[in-house]
Amino acid sequence: MAVTERYFSLEGEQAVVHLPEKPNGFLVLLLGDANHYVEKNTSFWHQNHDRKRFIDALKQEGYTIVYSNQYGKHWGNDEAYRLTMRTIKHALKTEILNGKIHVFAEGMGALIALRLLVDQPQLLRSVVLYNPCLDLKAYSRHEKSNLFFYKRFIKEMKHAYGEDEQVIEEAIAYPSSLWEKTCSETMIRIFHSIFQSTFPLEQHSRPFEESRKDRGAPVELTVFLPGKLLPDFLGPVKRFLANHEQLKKL
Repeated sequence: MAVTERYFSLEGEQAVVHLPEKPNGFLVLLLGDANHYVEKNTSFWHQNHDRKRFIDALKQEGYTIVYSNQYGKHWGNDEAYRLTMRTIKHALKTEILNGKIHVFAEGMGALIALRLLVDQPQLLRSVVLYNPCLDLKAYSRHEKSNLFFYKRFIKEMKHAYGEDEQVIEEAIAYPSSLWEKTCSETMIRIFHSIFQSTFPLEQHSRPFEESRKDRGAPVELTVFLPGKLLPDFLGPVKRFLANHEQLKKL
């Protein structure tokens, strides 16, 4: 019986590689939102019906998929970024894959994608952002309208970055400071469902898109009305990935 997935552990966190029946040689890294998790022999992407349909469809196209548990609500911290890099390197070392990868990042996972776009452009073939969090300053201002939500956000930031207020302030300012530094060659495709996202279009996806366009960097934003589910994006995602798979000399 063919092996369809391999679970492994890195830095005490569970991770998994999903293996297609007929590999096309390309890796997709999933960077999930706050509710993303991997446990022994299962994951959020297994247990959620729509997300299982999504990864199954990518596997049918031949993609190898990798992702890990990332310490819960990491808000883009160094530990989650370091673990992401180790997860990528593990997959590239253990499977037969091209060295340039696709990234699919949702919500909070986009904070790690931003860091990859700045620090690891040589690794990236394309990046898909789904209802992304891209500006923690905007998110912090938005949460201040409700004291309960703001206190919860600050508590999560302290858990992710420690108690030092200066460190937290710098962490909140950091993601949007990366926009102008993101790789100007990597194509970014953004899907944003209005009214369904924790991270409003006009505070995250739209200004990031405008920042990329101002630099002449490739980006495409598609906005959807409520009611769209993740599997509804399968067609556009598969076409986007396929359009960015001309093998390049590494």
